[in-house]
Amino acid sequence: MKQRLHRHSQRSLATLTLILACLVLALPGHAGNAADSRSISVIGLTPEAVPEAVSRPGFALLLGASRYRSPRWPDLGAIPEELRLVEQAFRHQGFVVRSELDLPATDLNSVVREFMATYGAEKSHRIVIYFAGHGYSRQDGRRGYLVPVDAPHPQDDAPGFLARAIEMSEVIAWARQMDAEHALFIFDSCFSGTVLQQRGQPVESRLNQQMQAKPVRHFITAGGPDELVPARSDFAPALAAALTHGLADLDGDGFITGTELGMYLQGHISQYGRQTPWHAKLPDPRYSAGEFIFRGAATDPRPTAPAITASVPHDAVLRVESSPSGAMVYLDGRLAGLTPVRLTGLTPKHSRLELRLDGHEPQRADLHLRPGEDRLYETRLVAVSPEYRFWLETRPSSASVRFISHPSLRYAEGMTLPPGRYRLEVTAVGHDSEQIDVEISTADVRLVARLDQHRSASATPPVSAAAPVARRPTVSAERPATCWAQNSFGQMFYWFGPSAAFSRNQALAACATHTPPWGQCAITHCQ
Repeated sequence: MKQRLHRHSQRSLATLTLILACLVLALPGHAGNAADSRSISVIGLTPEAVPEAVSRPGFALLLGASRYRSPRWPDLGAIPEELRLVEQAFRHQGFVVRSELDLPATDLNSVVREFMATYGAEKSHRIVIYFAGHGYSRQDGRRGYLVPVDAPHPQDDAPGFLARAIEMSEVIAWARQMDAEHALFIFDSCFSGTVLQQRGQPVESRLNQQMQAKPVRHFITAGGPDELVPARSDFAPALAAALTHGLADLDGDGFITGTELGMYLQGHISQYGRQTPWHAKLPDPRYSAGEFIFRGAATDPRPTAPAITASVPHDAVLRVESSPSGAMVYLDGRLAGLTPVRLTGLTPKHSRLELRLDGHEPQRADLHLRPGEDRLYETRLVAVSPEYRFWLETRPSSASVRFISHPSLRYAEGMTLPPGRYRLEVTAVGHDSEQIDVEISTADVRLVARLDQHRSASATPPVSAAAPVARRPTVSAERPATCWAQNSFGQMFYWFGPSAAFSRNQALAACATHTPPWGQCAITHCQ
């Protein structure tokens, strides 16, 4: 069961921006106001810098945390798909990519250190480390942490959280430890607290060969201060489209710098009004003079589809709009952008269009684009019912659970269910079976079912071996009852017992056992 942190499931990540801000303030000449993005000019490459800019080997480590073990951390079901999009984009750029999903803390640390030791030790390498998942901040946002999938919530187990979480200062240490001259860190998560506080500095309008050869540590975050990034982020598909289709080549020189990428993501995503990405270089003279460089559309010898370029008279134009907006648009299986989007320079032919948006049914259509056609495709996406996780703790633990009301369902711990009423049967050898009614409405549900043991043979008077044995029903002064208790975090606990008074006490006890000291428990109803 998860604690509702916001109206919608969100990613909450600790303040990398604040930690960088602290580093900035600690350096001479870096203090005061946040940079105004309008003071940064678009930079380009001089011809003599072109060969070096694209020849450096690139290596990317993509880390995603989706299925968390603690119900207090909401799952982020969209991350596997987003990780796949980002992986395709970096492979398109010629990077060697390693993707890892749902690593526990020990494995995550080992993978990062192995990756840095293998690829970060060579100066000529370009290194990218990408993380998408939850995070946490402590001490009023002064200390931030990446949260692996096996980290407990700090309100439940603070020592266990600190033992597994990765403090953001350690990420800064990673940036300094590598010998590779060009490194880019991308975090698709929200960051609370202070933004990157560095004074606006003049940037050369063109990037010469000497400048692009200097070391750099560039950071791009998906959100600004006090912002919450949606469970399905706008950031990952925009990043993938920018690198795949050259959309971040703001000056049209055929290359994408880290600065251009950050500026494009900031301008493109902020128009949806849900988040504003931020970007900055590590405020250290050793790592702030260079530029991280990607190949733009003009320098990419491989075809990209669809091409976002000026159309010619016989090409087709497709405008795609959806309600709600922000859906990922796929044309012939390739990501083309986010709605609303205008695709130009398309080859007239039969094409397959698909729109995907978290919480909505996919929308698919077969289109026949004609020469010179300018077509508008607009649609309203159909929302699907939300799903919530369900746990049933049985005593004894070896008991079997099956759905009576929905025979096609197979019980699994932490399974997801749409809202509705369900009837289950719990059975165990040597115990009386029980049937349980479960209602899933607006939150995850965790229940406890305790089965009564069969009466022992010693409690029955001796009878003749030839005489039939008749089971005598258990007689109780009160009728059996089922009671539900709910805590102040929305978690519900169930107990079935021989009487309403007994079930009420046991349900409250179960609720108190699983509720932090600052929470409260109350009986909702008995039947």
